[in-house]
Formats: sequence, C-alpha cells, structure tokens
Amino acid sequence: MNVPRFEISPLRAMVDAPLKIRLTGMQPGDLVTVRSSIADGIWTAEASFEVGADGTIDLEEQAPVSGNYSTADAMGLIWSASLQASPESLAGLRTNVEPFAITFDAASGGNVLASARVVREQVSDGVRREVVRDHGLFGTLFVPPNDGPHPAVMLVSGSDGGLAEGLASLFAAHGIAGFALAYFNYETMPKALVNIPLEYFETGIEFLRAHPMIDSHRLAIAGASRGGELSLLLGSVFSQFKAVVAWAPSGLVWGGFGGAREDGVQPAWLLKGQPVPFMDGAIHPDDYRYTVDYLRRGEGIPSTPGFLAQMNRYPDRVRQATIPVERINGAVLLISGEDDQMWPSTSMAEISMARLRAHNFPHPFEHLSYPGAGHGFRVPYFPQTMTEMRHPVDGVLYAFGGNPESSAHATVDSWRRVKHFLRENL
Repeated sequence: MNVPRFEISPLRAMVDAPLKIRLTGMQPGDLVTVRSSIADGIWTAEASFEVGADGTIDLEEQAPVSGNYSTADAMGLIWSASLQASPESLAGLRTNVEPFAITFDAASGGNVLASARVVREQVSDGVRREVVRDHGLFGTLFVPPNDGPHPAVMLVSGSDGGLAEGLASLFAAHGIAGFALAYFNYETMPKALVNIPLEYFETGIEFLRAHPMIDSHRLAIAGASRGGELSLLLGSVFSQFKAVVAWAPSGLVWGGFGGAREDGVQPAWLLKGQPVPFMDGAIHPDDYRYTVDYLRRGEGIPSTPGFLAQMNRYPDRVRQATIPVERINGAVLLISGEDDQMWPSTSMAEISMARLRAHNFPHPFEHLSYPGAGHGFRVPYFPQTMTEMRHPVDGVLYAFGGNPESSAHATVDSWRRVKHFLRENL
C-alpha cells in the first residue's frame, strides 16, 4: 500500500534556491490541499490540487484548482503566502540573517496525509561575517569562503534606514563580498534621512579598498528606493565604483525624510558641507490633496501621483535635481516595477537612462522594468503579498503597489540578471 509523502529538494539551501515539490502515494482523483507555514507561521498559504492518475501532485507542473495562487509554480506557496502577524513583527526578521523553516502539509477530508520541513539559509557555509565599527562606520561585511581578493558590493538602505544584512550575505554566497552599510536610523546614528554627508560613504570605500580580502579595483554600489537614488548619486561622485545597481531608483535627488516638520524641507545629502541640489521648495498642497481620502479609509497612501505632480509642476527643479549619471565610472543597472506606488521609479529611472543615452555613456547600461510589479521586490522566493506597510520612520501607511504574481516573477528574473551583471562588470 502506497503511503502519501512529500518529495522536496533541496531540504536545506540558500533562500534564493528554488524548490521542487511533489506529493506521491495518493489516491488518483482525490482533492488534496497543500499548506505552507513560513517562519513559524508568520506567513501561510494554501492551494488545492486534484491528484493525477499516477497518484502524484507536482507543484512545478500542476496548477491548483483553488487557493492563494492559480498557476503551476513550485514556489507559489511561498510568494503567495499571507502575513499572519503584525507588520511590525517583521522588523527583526527583515534585518537578521538567521535560518528559517518552511513547513508543508497535505490534507484531504480533514485528515493530514503528509508533512515536510525545509530550512532556508541566509548565510552560506564558509561565509565570514565581520562587524565593522572602524572610523565611524556602522556596517557588516560578508566575505565569500574561497580565497580572495574578491569583488565587493556596498549595500545602502532606503528611507527606512537601519542595517539590512540579508542581501549582503546573499551576494557573498555567490562569490561577491557584500558590505551592508548603515547611514541613519541605526544604533547611535541620526534618526532621520537629513544632512547625510557623502564623505561617510567615501570612508566606506576606503575601508573596502584597504581590506586584504577585497579587490580594490572591483567595487560596486547598490541600493533600493532612496538607496537607489543614493547609489546613482554615489556612483556619479566616486569613481572607485565600477558598477551601480539600483532597485526602484530615482534619477532625481529628493529632500530629506523624517526630520522635524517645522524645519521645512531639508537636504538629504551633503557634499563638502553643502547640500546636493534637490527638489527643494514648498510642496504644493494640491499635489497631495488626494491623500486625505486614503487617510480617512485607513488605506495605504499611494505617493506616486504626488511625486509625478511635483515633477510636472516644477520642471526647473527637476533640471537642477537630476543626478549627473554620465559621470559614473562603470556599468549601470536599473530595476523598477511599473506599478510602483511608493514613488514613480520607472519614470525616474528613465530620467537617468535618457541622460546616459544623451551623453553617449561608454559603459553598459540597462533598465529592467516589470509590468504589474510594485516597489518592494528584491530577492526571489519570499512572500510578495504585502502591498502596503506602515513606514518605520514617519509612521505613515504607504502603498507599495504591484500584484504578488507579477512581483514574484520580477524578483526571480531581476535577481538572475543582477548576478550576471555584476559577474560581467566587476
């Protein structure tokens, strides 16, 4: 007699490794519900399948008849998982690099037929984690296990600040040292994204160049959202960077974020003690009047219409705030979701692309834009169902935009292309 069981591989692997999931030993024609529970039930998903004539269900080949997702996809029970805890509870999970488990069970007629557990690693075997507190820096360096010197990518956060190590550790798993560098809202650092000196990042560059395991001639800068803006800006200022990767970026410099309102709009970035030109001046209230309805309904506010209205209203400010990306001393890769509701990253990435084309930029440059994807996609095989979130700096509930399936596709495709881009250009 056949016994129902899961066949899953790999049972333990890095978070960006896809899974193969099959169920065998079941009764042909039965309806079986497969459930996932991620990180002790923080996210869950389920989907029901009809058992095939051979007594199996193959999630890679078979679409569910109902459930959280609708297409044949072995990772569907991960990217379609819904949050079961408060969004605030994710803060620790987002910033740590500990392994986490995903459990699967299959049930029919109220009875559990089979269960399985996989472990998702965030630090690869042999990767060395080095806490950096030299020369006023607040960072963590992840060094690949094989002999160096290695290429390295400096990773900067967005408007939430802090120190998110997960992406840095993942790059190290693929042979590129990852240097996560905090610059505000972390430990004793300033709480607001205001008056951040670019020379701080120059100190980070010099730390990497002096490190015995880092190849000083193969450095990249990468970031998302305001970190994408910052990556383009740093690439235009510091010629040591030979590649720039920017997720959900802006080709414009915007003002500070999270400072005291009575101080008005302050600069986000300083260079040699002076503000980097930005979209300064008073914000026209008509451009954001629509947000009142979202506040009344308690829904996430889409900021994209307000940003676009400002850009259309103040073309002179746009010109002065445009980042001179033609000064970047290496290749450029921009990544955006066309349904980004946090800000219009696709349009703002195109500002940079147009400028690169106009200046006959001599290095490779590309913009990957994904229909239906929102603001927050980075690494594949994480849940993509959070389309809004309360911001940890200003406390406002913002909309991310995008739909889970499109954002899931964008993470898989863009992550593959980011790795290829860095391998080719560092």
